[in-house]
Amino acid sequence: MNDLLRASVIIPTRNRRALLMRTLDSLERQDAAADEYEVLVVLDGTDDDSETWLERRRPAHALRWVRQRQGGLADARNTGATHAAHDVLLFYDDDMLADRALVLAHLSMHRSRDDVLVQGYYPMAPEYLKGGAAIAYDRSHRGAIAAMEASPGGGVTIWGGNISIRKATFDRVGGFDPKNFREYGAEDTDFGLRAIAAGVPVVLAKQALALHMRRVGYASHRRQGFAEGISLGKLERLHGTRLEAINGGGVGGAFDRVSGAIWAFPRLADGLGHVLSGGMWLVDRGMPAPVKLRMARAVHRFYKVGGLLHR
Repeated sequence: MNDLLRASVIIPTRNRRALLMRTLDSLERQDAAADEYEVLVVLDGTDDDSETWLERRRPAHALRWVRQRQGGLADARNTGATHAAHDVLLFYDDDMLADRALVLAHLSMHRSRDDVLVQGYYPMAPEYLKGGAAIAYDRSHRGAIAAMEASPGGGVTIWGGNISIRKATFDRVGGFDPKNFREYGAEDTDFGLRAIAAGVPVVLAKQALALHMRRVGYASHRRQGFAEGISLGKLERLHGTRLEAINGGGVGGAFDRVSGAIWAFPRLADGLGHVLSGGMWLVDRGMPAPVKLRMARAVHRFYKVGGLLHR
């Protein structure tokens, strides 16, 4: 047991000052002692007033920030790891409200064992759990966490907004891969697959809880579905992993076959996707949650199939 381990909470951000400040507020209210952790913000091509607001903060814990040219999430996390002062790297998103136990829960896992990748828990914040896209995202996260609970030590899908690993282990695994995963999705699962291949077990810490303040518009929902499909294809090529083994699965079934046929004509497919998003907008305004969920999943799946077929 190593009680001397301390954490660097690494938060990449770009032009989301209001969310970032709420996230930092929650990280000031931790059960961990102030000298047990630092917060390191990576300003990834930021051109809003985030830095001005960072300069005004006077938390009890150490707070630092670094600037970089926009390189994407994987690159920003690697930058944070390079500048981290402590032995445990806690990668954290800029739009999450941390429970008081979060930092200490991560540290406790690393203090009681050696090489592990710790997966924290971050369901949607209740006030953000309204439209179908939010409900679908929340169900996906909860489903991945349930799969980890059913198979301790393994787990294929990693949710990188609340994970931790020792710095030496991070370096041994090779960090995140910004070359192959610059856009949305799968950079965290790619890292997790490489960690598992290197003999690093994935352990779940549900007490490392955060509430996700995630708001996704209809255009973002479409873009993220398509980008996720592209990223899943990259995972299959890089790791030889069957897509069915990754949360979301491969292409199959009548819906996927019809979607795939439509995506042979990309402009037609995207036009149809906009129509489906219009239906999603209507459903969000008058239908019960199960109907919202089904509609959001259909739109997301339609675009994911398009991404999977985009080689």
